[in-house]
Amino acid sequence: MKSYNEELYKAFNEIADLMSILSEDLFRIRAYREAARRIKEYYKPITKKDADKRTLRQIPRVGDAIAEKTIQYLKTGKIDYLEKLRRQIPKAVRDMLNIPHLGPIRVRDLYLN
Repeated sequence: MKSYNEELYKAFNEIADLMSILSEDLFRIRAYREAARRIKEYYKPITKKDADKRTLRQIPRVGDAIAEKTIQYLKTGKIDYLEKLRRQIPKAVRDMLNIPHLGPIRVRDLYLN
């Protein structure tokens, strides 16, 4: 079975990056980053058969909201919240996150100034 750990890691880090650009709550940003890290490092591959909240909540730092988004990704291949964040920030600004040494805070500063 296919493992989704790496894909989920990238998706939750992207959520954290986009939330940073939008100056969202720092606590929530850290929660997404920490959950992303824990999912990537999780000893067991996350597969489609793990698409239930109780199983996902066993991963450290994965709460209800992140478990629900993980289930949505495993079932549909996308996360509605991530899509919503992408619509709020122009693609050119999001692409700047791929520039080395340019993190979400610097991208936000460039975008807003």
